[in-house]
Amino acid sequence: NTAAVQRFDPKADRWIQLPAAPGKVSDAGAAIVGGRLIVAGGESIGTVFSTVWAYDLASSTWSVLPSLAAPRHGLGVTAIGNTLYAIDGASQPGHNASTRTVQTLAVPRGPAQPAGGWQLGSDSLYATQQVGAAVDKSGRVWVAGGLTDAKDATARTEYYDPTIGAWGAGPDLPV
Repeated sequence: NTAAVQRFDPKADRWIQLPAAPGKVSDAGAAIVGGRLIVAGGESIGTVFSTVWAYDLASSTWSVLPSLAAPRHGLGVTAIGNTLYAIDGASQPGHNASTRTVQTLAVPRGPAQPAGGWQLGSDSLYATQQVGAAVDKSGRVWVAGGLTDAKDATARTEYYDPTIGAWGAGPDLPV
């Protein structure tokens, strides 16, 4: 577990050390929303976190956002506009208790804190952790692969379409 934060500068072809995160964590999810790096959840030995931190890329400062509704690590995090999606993850330390939980947070533009907290969304189709999440050109949130428990990985993919509020199964990964 570490609090180190680094950014790669492709023009200079080097890594730049940024100010340390507010705490040491592993298996956190991260996404960029409105010029801020949002770091959600994670774990340390024996503990799963619900903390959410925001690093402002312009001012190089950290702030605290509302905590996740439920602690998780190994979750997929992505954003559409100013809505942050925290998808799946494990609710217990190690690779135990994979979830189908989806939480969303409306992140305001600028330094203002969100007025409300995380909202529970529609459960995803598959309980996974250590997942990747991304948004495609059509605005769907995709989740791919991951672990179902401490021993088993999955090749399944799924997507969430926010325009209709529903999950669908995607094509399996080749491996």
